[in-house]
Amino acid sequence: MSLEIKSVEINITSDMLGLTRDRHTRMILRKTLEDMVIYEGKYRYNVKYPLPANLQSLINQFCEHPALGAINNVNSYFDKTIKAGYTSGGRRAYSRPRLYEKKKITPSTSDISAVGEGIVGFYFENIKKYTFEIRPFGVSPDLIFRDRLKKPSPTHLIEVKASLSDNNPSLTIAIDILSILAKTSFLRKGKYFSHICQVYIKQIDNLIIKDLVMEGV
Repeated sequence: MSLEIKSVEINITSDMLGLTRDRHTRMILRKTLEDMVIYEGKYRYNVKYPLPANLQSLINQFCEHPALGAINNVNSYFDKTIKAGYTSGGRRAYSRPRLYEKKKITPSTSDISAVGEGIVGFYFENIKKYTFEIRPFGVSPDLIFRDRLKKPSPTHLIEVKASLSDNNPSLTIAIDILSILAKTSFLRKGKYFSHICQVYIKQIDNLIIKDLVMEGV
């Protein structure tokens, strides 16, 4: 059971925050962010960490909505006993034209999201040693942590996305977050950091976090 972390850090200037104001300038900002991620080496492999045995407990602590069966539901997708023509409980279908391929028998998006939020919460609290502040409901960001080991203690605003495929953090979401930060000044050097964390559920016991870290300068 392992958690692999890949990250890239980029600096956001006040001029870049100004580019969030309309659709045209956002296109310029997107290209700028793409170039910066490439220049910084894309998402570098950092290190692997052992996963905790209590994944479901972590989900319960950090996800927005109750997801008591999320681990079992997502794990069933990887279970070799599931195949086209059968339900996850083993009931066989007899109408061949209506059969789904196995790749279409996916867990619910809410369960996938819950796994992502739980493992990202574990990463920042147990590996980064940040202090959990709040899990806002219904708004961005998904999680807020403080690094109380530093003085002054910077705040980390974290948006989480999860999937069953290997995607990079969404630059569209990054720009949306930067737009919020531009209006609140919540991206100041050494005080506020913004993270877009993309979780790849390779297997339920093999997870990868790609962390796009943005710091104001």
